[in-house]
Amino acid sequence: MWGGLKVPPSIPTFKVFPFSKKGVVFNAKDLIFKAKDFQRGIVPPGHNASSTSSPEAAKLYYFFGFIILLGVLIFVHEFGHFIVAKLAGVKVLKFSLGFPPAMIKRKWGETEYILSWIPLGGYVKLLGEDPESDEEIAPEDKGRTFTGKPLLARVAVILAGPLSNYFAAAVLLCAGYMAGWPVLVAEVG
Repeated sequence: MWGGLKVPPSIPTFKVFPFSKKGVVFNAKDLIFKAKDFQRGIVPPGHNASSTSSPEAAKLYYFFGFIILLGVLIFVHEFGHFIVAKLAGVKVLKFSLGFPPAMIKRKWGETEYILSWIPLGGYVKLLGEDPESDEEIAPEDKGRTFTGKPLLARVAVILAGPLSNYFAAAVLLCAGYMAGWPVLVAEVG
């Protein structure tokens, strides 16, 4: 029992590397440990203060973890739009992750793939997506425009992004529950 919470004994230990060069072994009790306590210099039971680094290192750890997680969510969302547009026969001009300036640009087939430096957004540019734009559409591509597709195909392309995020969340939750993760157990009395 630690902090008023009972932790099941079957939870495995984890080795976390960002807190020191050698790594610190955290068990389930340590997973309950709060970041605010770490920032105040309070160390979980069983660890000495010299085994952890500064609160600034913990902040960087969480910041980069957030950026990586956000990048994965954006990729899954944009890939949903991309794959359904391809399946619906819409010509995809660009698949971009991040905000400019571009870090990497490659053109494979008819699509230009862009990876930019600031991973806080992304987009999929479809042919004929904006009916009021001045872009010229080749006669052979007239049937492959986004606005030229039936309503259900356009709705499917638009909904594919958010639905792919829901699907990814369901898959990750199922994987987490199947693999097992720490569960807090309430103890009465």
